[in-house]
Amino acid sequence: MERFADGDTKLVNIDNGFGIFPIELTKEDFLSEENVRIQVITIAELDKKRDKERLAYANTMTLLETLQRPKAAKDYSYRRFLISEGVPEVQVDIEVPQTPQEIIAMENVQLLTAGQFVEVKPDYDPLSHLIIIKAAPQRLNTMVYRQSLLDLYKLQGGDAQQLTEVNDSISNNVVAQ
Repeated sequence: MERFADGDTKLVNIDNGFGIFPIELTKEDFLSEENVRIQVITIAELDKKRDKERLAYANTMTLLETLQRPKAAKDYSYRRFLISEGVPEVQVDIEVPQTPQEIIAMENVQLLTAGQFVEVKPDYDPLSHLIIIKAAPQRLNTMVYRQSLLDLYKLQGGDAQQLTEVNDSISNNVVAQ
């Protein structure tokens, strides 16, 4: 912190599982009550992690195909599988493009990560947003956003079983982190 003057900002790339987002941080951003986890890994460790992930995805893709899941979850699995198989991300974006709802949800994750409150709009696809916000830090603003999405889903007459599956997935992901 001694090399981080009060007026300085640093550009940091954050990998939240759905992509890498550049965020500009100030010294005050580091001085918080939250636990910050910074991980530096070698290329060898990264290669080992990728090999393990590739094998895991290859072994589970058949199972994932049989599950009843929202489109955003299926597309995410396809993208991760293709990337783990070494397909360049540009090609993956062409083969399995993000939907407009996924793009909006990703932008909202960036706002939530920056500590902002995000308004839920009536034209949102709540399931897509619920899946993607798992990448956001579990703070008050994220919890409010999540509850608003759940309320919107109920107002839209959404399927209770599918909502339960998404909620279980969210809960399991939060516990796993």
